[in-house]
Amino acid sequence: METITIHDNWDIKPLKLSDSEKYIEDINYISLARTGFIHAWESNLFFEEACQLIVNAIRLFQRGYYDCAFYSLRQSIETSIGIIYLTANPDKENEWKMLCDGFDSGAMSKWLREYEPTFMDVRNKMSKYFDNIRNIQLKLNKYVHKQGFASFYKVTNNPIISQQKEVSEDQIQNDFRSFLKVCIGAVSIYRLTIDALPVVLMDEDIRHRTPDLITEPYSQEFIDKYIGSENLEAFKTTEIYKITYESFRRNEKQNDAVYGLIHFQYYNRKKRTDYEDQLHLCSFTDKVVMCLCNISNKISNVFVNGIHWYSSDVRSNNKEEPITMGLSHFNNIFVKDNNDYNQCYHNVFLSRCQINENYTYFEHNEKLDENEIECVRHVATQLSKLESEINKYLSSLINNNLNQDEK
Repeated sequence: METITIHDNWDIKPLKLSDSEKYIEDINYISLARTGFIHAWESNLFFEEACQLIVNAIRLFQRGYYDCAFYSLRQSIETSIGIIYLTANPDKENEWKMLCDGFDSGAMSKWLREYEPTFMDVRNKMSKYFDNIRNIQLKLNKYVHKQGFASFYKVTNNPIISQQKEVSEDQIQNDFRSFLKVCIGAVSIYRLTIDALPVVLMDEDIRHRTPDLITEPYSQEFIDKYIGSENLEAFKTTEIYKITYESFRRNEKQNDAVYGLIHFQYYNRKKRTDYEDQLHLCSFTDKVVMCLCNISNKISNVFVNGIHWYSSDVRSNNKEEPITMGLSHFNNIFVKDNNDYNQCYHNVFLSRCQINENYTYFEHNEKLDENEIECVRHVATQLSKLESEINKYLSSLINNNLNQDEK
């Protein structure tokens, strides 16, 4: 009997994409532009998925599976449209999870164009940009649906047949690059219909007026490459941008020291006057760090509740342990005895103090003396009282409001 050899890679050959890593680096701007809005929290997962689909497209293309690469690009747009629709229709999420009908990209896109105010506004103000996205989608469909010999492996990977059918590898390369750029831009714009922060935060003056946010801004280079300055200016005329911009512009501008503390968790003892000037802008956690660092110049890093990591102008002598967060990690260091101070820890010392029910840990390059330890205890006691009073006051306000509502 004749033996049949099965090949699983017939007519597949790798394709070059010299700047692929730069594209992937750019995609990270969308991934890092997470929203902090609770009602849209799920969108972070969807946009991460859209970014992954674009990365998949790049890798598939490089391996030679270019029709799958084009399909993955198309999916990135469809996934983005899906989450905008679900964010606008949270009551539909269970149906989506149950794989019910009615969630095809065309139907959701049509509904958004007709009924979702923010999407409609962005689309109308950036009509040329959205028209280009639509044109690219139609071209992507040709590859996905195998229309035209350029989508046939048996043609593109065979020099003789490709010459006969007038198909060149350059055509596929050029198409993929142009589609890739448009899809990256499309996902980044769809992300802006959730909130405008990735663009609003590009303004340095506005960044100095915001609290610590999880959203990272797009870079100017990213805008120039995937959106364009003209389209950016068009987006700035939308309601979602103007409302967000104005809401932050009214806030007090943080000086450089306070900005560094709030946004980068860095405390500089030499800037005490600057912190005092804007103490009202600092969080309770920020103030805990200031109090501890001002006790001693030996203290370098502070871990409030084992979660919030702060550095200071005093560099730690700890060269071995990377930044570590988590209560269990720190608790294990103190498990051997009941001493909360001067535990040996990677060429430095680690101590802790309890503020209400939570521990705050701090590194110091030298042992704390008895006077410094007593100061830490005093600060921890006073901060515990203050936090307790604040919590009681807040509970009272909440209860009073609830009682008023019942009346």
